[in-house]
Amino acid sequence: MKAILWKELRENARWGIVALVALSIALAYTVSATDPLGQDGASDKCAAIWNAAYLVMTFGCPLLAAALGFAQVMPELRRDQWAFLMHRPVPWPVIFGGKALVGIGLTLAAAGLPFLAFVLWADTPGTVLAPFDARLTLPGIASLLTIIPCYFAGMLTALRPARWVGSRALALPAAVAAVLLTIILPEFLDVLAAEVVFGAVLAAAAWGSFLTRGQYLGQPRPAKVGLGMTLFAGTFVTAITVVALTIALISALFPGPDCSYTYDYYSIQPSGRILRITQTNGRHSPQMIAHDLSGKIVVLPIGNNRSFNDNALNSATLLTPGKPASSYDVSGSTAAYRNTARLVVPLPIGSAAGGTVFWYYVPGERRALGYGLKSRRLVGFLGPAGFTGPSDIDTPRFEAAYPLRQSWENANVFRFPQAVYWMDSEASNVSLIYKAKQPGDILGACVTNGVYDAGPGVMTQKTVIVVAAADGFHAATTQGKPLFTIPREYDPAQYRNVSASMTPDGRHFFFRYTGGREIRLPEYVTEVSSLGGVEKRTSLPPLLDYASPQQPVSQGLVGLLAPPLFTLALTSYLEIGHRLGNKDISRLRDSVYTPAGLPLWYLLLACSILSGLISAVLAWLVARRCVLSVRDRWLWAFGVFWLGPYGVLTLLALREWPVRIPCPNCGRRRSVQRELCEYCGAEFARPLPDGTEIFDGAEVREGAVS
Repeated sequence: MKAILWKELRENARWGIVALVALSIALAYTVSATDPLGQDGASDKCAAIWNAAYLVMTFGCPLLAAALGFAQVMPELRRDQWAFLMHRPVPWPVIFGGKALVGIGLTLAAAGLPFLAFVLWADTPGTVLAPFDARLTLPGIASLLTIIPCYFAGMLTALRPARWVGSRALALPAAVAAVLLTIILPEFLDVLAAEVVFGAVLAAAAWGSFLTRGQYLGQPRPAKVGLGMTLFAGTFVTAITVVALTIALISALFPGPDCSYTYDYYSIQPSGRILRITQTNGRHSPQMIAHDLSGKIVVLPIGNNRSFNDNALNSATLLTPGKPASSYDVSGSTAAYRNTARLVVPLPIGSAAGGTVFWYYVPGERRALGYGLKSRRLVGFLGPAGFTGPSDIDTPRFEAAYPLRQSWENANVFRFPQAVYWMDSEASNVSLIYKAKQPGDILGACVTNGVYDAGPGVMTQKTVIVVAAADGFHAATTQGKPLFTIPREYDPAQYRNVSASMTPDGRHFFFRYTGGREIRLPEYVTEVSSLGGVEKRTSLPPLLDYASPQQPVSQGLVGLLAPPLFTLALTSYLEIGHRLGNKDISRLRDSVYTPAGLPLWYLLLACSILSGLISAVLAWLVARRCVLSVRDRWLWAFGVFWLGPYGVLTLLALREWPVRIPCPNCGRRRSVQRELCEYCGAEFARPLPDGTEIFDGAEVREGAVS
């Protein structure tokens, strides 16, 4: 083993050095281009610097690993160097293990050392205008994990004796799938499990091909399973990519008819007037028509943005069932591990407007951290007690790690289970807006604001925070001064959505109650004065159900490309979730319909099963052509039924297409790889003697050859 390791290290160290220099330059250039010192005015310095490093690692690690795995094997396949290597007095698994250890070790060093240097640099005070958390390195570590499957994919590509335009490079798309999982999966442990599985499968496939120099016959059973799974994954990724690109190209060259759809919504104008807007969306500019509650068409100046919402009040969601999907919802259950806002939440309000301090809320600290623009060092903390200096470590902290924020407009509002705070990062101040009597009383919070003319040429902005609690709605100023409290009206079991808005001068507030698009109920708007008195209640007719545009039946033919195993599992999941009463799953199940009124999922399932049956027949015929036994033919047909057309392609990539010649006994074409004809059992005819024979079995038996 020592000799093998030294040989591989001596031959491939130069490639490791080249990879180290290339990745270091790419990482340094990409990071420096993001301006980590904060002079570009970007609001999230932490995300900018770390996402730049993630980008380099995500693409650099797989490329280096695949290239080195290919370079270690490909030169030795020429000029019979392979036979010289394999005839050394060392077991073949030892040779394979030595190559793999050196190749993976060199790649890990070439990619890991630059990333480690970057992490140490980012952790140094005064370099990055953002806090440091060790968990920010997890996406980079996930990229390092992709080295293992990508390395074996490169080695397998070099070993397989297939055509370059055929199945030889199918291991590379399988490695691409492993890389994509590091981006798609939400948790690092999920990524770790996926990379272990892909690494083990590709390692088994490369090991078996190494033992037989790429030939399928003679490989151990685990290697055959690994090779089959690798080729299936590569076939699936390649086929889906080709189909998607073809559809996109056809759609771009030959656009179809404009698939437009219409929906309605209500808009509250600054004067308190409520309009019903009918909007038609399509490929062209949206068309909007406004009606008042009596049905008359209203003409409004819509400006350059072509939206009636330019004239509407700033309506903010106060109460909604569940947790709204938002890019700035930083709760631990929804943010992916690659999202830096899961650990370091930017607070750009004030900082982006020319402030001297950049603020971040750090859930691990349960307080906000401020960094000076010039010094790029910690200048203080913001907690429930307000601003404290950097030396005051034991300052009061918020009661929970993750504040629940519903939108970017509510960035200054920190809603915890027991209290709601307003954080003014520009003034370095924190105000207590509302304190709950008991945990769980706070249901939601939002910001309503407006700009009005307070005098000749003087524009004043007014901001009010509204908190939804168990006993009603509480409005307060940003300094925490209570304005009014009103009870919640209408049945909360039906009217689950509540939004709040106010006129620009802050004298009138509007609370709108809706039941959601899935519930056809009349809506209600309650107008309240700045003192909390109810001035008007308006009942609005229920809006039309918003239905997704009906899809043509031809789109169900996409199921012909989906494996029945996938479509059956997906359809079962949707159906079981629908029967169990999961509204999100039911909404997804019924989101797309065909003109016949059936969910598109069932049409996809039917087409997928049809594709599986056709693929099973083709697999049986291909297995017969490859001279497999009757048992193997039925096994392949059964397995390919669940895998669809990709199973047929996998069978073609695994099994060598045998050469056939006419049988002299039965006349049917038989494989030259069998001693006996698979149809009649006859042997091959003995060749006619031509004087070039060295030994002949009959003459040896007669003693003609001594």
